[in-house]
Formats: sequence, structure tokens, C-alpha cells
Amino acid sequence: MGGILFKILLLNPLSNIVDINYRQEIIKELECNNSLLKKIKLFSKIMYNIKLNLALIKNLEYKINKEGWFLETVLLYCNAIEMLVNTFNSEKIQSEGLSIFKNFILKYSKSNYFISLKTYQMT
Repeated sequence: MGGILFKILLLNPLSNIVDINYRQEIIKELECNNSLLKKIKLFSKIMYNIKLNLALIKNLEYKINKEGWFLETVLLYCNAIEMLVNTFNSEKIQSEGLSIFKNFILKYSKSNYFISLKTYQMT
């Protein structure tokens, strides 16, 4: 799933101590908070499945099938974002990196774009 990213990270190691500490702070928090780690892994897996669905849609022949799969994928996406919002609202986040990610997700979930996407998915 994240093999390519992992390979890139290994081939381009960090040399700046600030960046190293930033990343380690995130890893330490996830090591200490198993429920948060599980939710982020689940979110990552869902996002990977969304990517697969979008690739599948491109290869479908009939418009009705494409539309159906697209709506299912939008539903999956919206549910994944909302799951992450609920997780972040129930967890105390310590690290700077996860705090930035949390704030981004919380702000995004209240954006007109996401709200319209949820509304689109319900129609």
C-alpha cells in the first residue's frame, strides 16, 4: 500500500535534526496511542480502496455502473473523513504534526466543498 512512499523515505533520509524530531514525535505518539494508530491505519486503508475504486470506474463500460461506483466511492470517502473527525475529537493529540493534520481535517470537514460533497452523495 505505502511501499513506494516507504522506499522514497528510505532513499531520501532526513538530515535536519528539527525534521527528524518532528517525525519522531508523531511516531512516538502513535506508538503510545494504539486506538489512534488503528484509526489512522484504517483511514489509510480506506483511502487506498478509494484509489482502487476510482481506477475501476475508469475501466467500466456503462455510464450507470460508473455513476453507481462513483456514488459508493463518495460515500466511502465521506464516511472516512467523518470517522477521522470523530477520532480526532475524542483523542488528545500531543505532537505538532498530528495537531496540524487534525486541524486540517477538522477545517476541511466544515468546508463548503466537503459539505456539498456529502449533500451530493445523499442525492
